[in-house]
Amino acid sequence: MHLLSHWFVVGFLLSLIPIFQAFFFQPSRLGELTPKNPSILINQTLELNCTVFPDSGLNTSLVKFYLPLDIEPSSDMLTVVGDRTLLLKKTISKIEDEGNYICWSVNETGSPVDMVGSVSLIVEYEDVRNVTDFQCILDNTSNSQEFRCNWILGEYLHPAYLDVNIILSVDNGQNSVNCPQEKIREQCIWTEHDEPNINSMSKIVILNVTNLVFKTSKIFRKEFWTQNISKPAPPNFINASSSSLEKCGCATITWATIPGGVNTTSSVTLTSQWNTVPLTHIVNTDSSLEVCNLVPATNYIVEHQDQTCRGNVLQQHGRYRL
Repeated sequence: MHLLSHWFVVGFLLSLIPIFQAFFFQPSRLGELTPKNPSILINQTLELNCTVFPDSGLNTSLVKFYLPLDIEPSSDMLTVVGDRTLLLKKTISKIEDEGNYICWSVNETGSPVDMVGSVSLIVEYEDVRNVTDFQCILDNTSNSQEFRCNWILGEYLHPAYLDVNIILSVDNGQNSVNCPQEKIREQCIWTEHDEPNINSMSKIVILNVTNLVFKTSKIFRKEFWTQNISKPAPPNFINASSSSLEKCGCATITWATIPGGVNTTSSVTLTSQWNTVPLTHIVNTDSSLEVCNLVPATNYIVEHQDQTCRGNVLQQHGRYRL
């Protein structure tokens, strides 16, 4: 029993050693380098203050700055402010200026002795750039409708510091739906499961880009009319059949129009073993076409293409005996 008590006391005293060391032997701070977490844009001027404390026994003649890669600044970058502060002013002109800036105490010969303070500088071209190619489309070609937006953020030295959010409103801003993807960069996709009214007449999209380091944001707002951004699905059928006996060698070709009243130009092409040059007909508004001068009892491949006013090409084809 006494032996157990002895080891308990010994273990307790050993656990106190780090506490006593931290309390009695903690090295005293000589000063500080401010600001603590500097960030700056290219071609802006960096200002750092190395300030020694009154009880440090130091003054501005006994401190020295070191730039990244242990480069000493030129004298025209340094300004003495009072007895205890040395100010560094440097124009950040290149990305290599990013890195650690250190203030050291030095001895009479100018050799570093102890570190007064150190900061890590973050450099960026621009805190938040204007996005480009911000476009959205309502895609009806898949089983589930997709409203898809894409944009280009631009070039950043630290893209990981960007926070990108986008919302969709289908009722003129009264309600909104966040992007369903957890982490987005330059694209977001909503489906009819995310927004049941995804096929509404108009849509408002608001993109917010925030630089978490520089604490700045830019908002980009766009409104889209569904009729102008819809990518329709192909017509759901095409059919070709021989005309009446009075019109031997003629056939009637019919196809479904694109839902939603989308204006299209149709191209109908017929090929067979008898014609080396395909027979092509352009139809601007109708959904049917009568073609003559065909060879009876012949297999024809009928290809149909719809091109919308925005250049979307929708294609179908089939083999028919006419």
